Amino acid sequence: MDSLKDKLLNVHEFETLSKKMLQKEINDLGKQLLEKLKMNSFVHHRNFLAAFMVFKFPYDVMHTLDNTTNRELYNYSCKLMETEYDDEKELRSDIIKFNFCFKKWKGDDGKVLKEQLFNEYHQLGVDIMNTDDEDRKTIYKLTRDRILDCSHKVGGEKFIEEIMSYKPVILNKDDLMMQYNKAHNDLLCEEFDKGDYTKTKQLFTFIKNTCLQFHRKEDHGDIDDTIDVDFIMNRIKNNAYSNSEYVTLFRYMFSLIRAIQSSSNDELLESFVNEMDTDPVYVPRVLIQMVECIKNLVKDLENLKNEFTEKAN
Repeated sequence: MDSLKDKLLNVHEFETLSKKMLQKEINDLGKQLLEKLKMNSFVHHRNFLAAFMVFKFPYDVMHTLDNTTNRELYNYSCKLMETEYDDEKELRSDIIKFNFCFKKWKGDDGKVLKEQLFNEYHQLGVDIMNTDDEDRKTIYKLTRDRILDCSHKVGGEKFIEEIMSYKPVILNKDDLMMQYNKAHNDLLCEEFDKGDYTKTKQLFTFIKNTCLQFHRKEDHGDIDDTIDVDFIMNRIKNNAYSNSEYVTLFRYMFSLIRAIQSSSNDELLESFVNEMDTDPVYVPRVLIQMVECIKNLVKDLENLKNEFTEKAN
C-alpha cells in the first residue's frame, strides 16, 4: 500500500494521474497487494485503485459530494489514503467497504455481478470456438454450465433467458456491413448527443471482444484492465474524461487493432489516430472509425481464407 501511495499521492494533476493508472507497473502493484491480502478473487484491482482517483480528485470523478453515495465513497477513499495500517485485517476491511461503495456508485452491485456472469459465459463460447483441443472444450463447457447454475441463483429463469437469447458476435464482413451501416452510425451519434449511451456501450464491447478474440491469451489481462467497459461508460456518463484522456484510451485501442491487421491498412488507421491530435475527440466518430478498421481486418481474413481454399482445391 505504501509503494502505491508513494507513486500516486504526489501527483497533482487529474490527467497525469489518469495516465499513471493505466501503467502496467501500477496495475501490477494493485494486483500484488490484493493477492497478498487474499482479496484478488472478489475485489478487482481497478476498483481498488479507483480509491486514489476518488481521493485526489473527487469532483473530477463524481462532480458532487452532495449525495450520500458519493460522500460515502469519498470518505472511504480518505480512510484508505490517510490511515497508516499496521493491521492487515483493518486494511482488508476498509478495502471491502470502499469496493462495495464503488460498485454501488457504478451501479447496483447485483447488476455488476450479472454483467460479469453474462460476459464470462459468452467469452467461454468464443474460447470454445477458438480451440481444437477437445479436453479444453470439455472444461470450458463444464465451466459454462456452472456459470448458468450461479446465474439462476442470481437472477432466476429470466436472467437465464437473457443469457441464452444473446447471440455472440461472429465476425463476418457482410454482417458487419449490415449491422454497422450509415443508418446505425447516424443513430449512434444522435443518441450519444442526447445522453443515451446504449449503442456506445455496445460498440465498446464489440471492439473489446474483437481484440480479445484475436490477441494472445497473455494480452487479455491488459486488454480487460484498460478497456473496462463499465468503468469507461460510467466516466462518459459523468462527463469525467478530458480530451487528452480520450486520446490516451483510443490510441491504446487503435494500437490493438493495428497489431492484428494487415500492414496495407496501417495508413488509414494512422490517419484516424492523427485526427485526434488536431480535432477534439468525438467518441462516436472514433468508434465508427475503429469499426471501419475491423471491417477491413475481416475482409483481409476472408480473402486469406479464400486463397487457402482455392489452393486446397
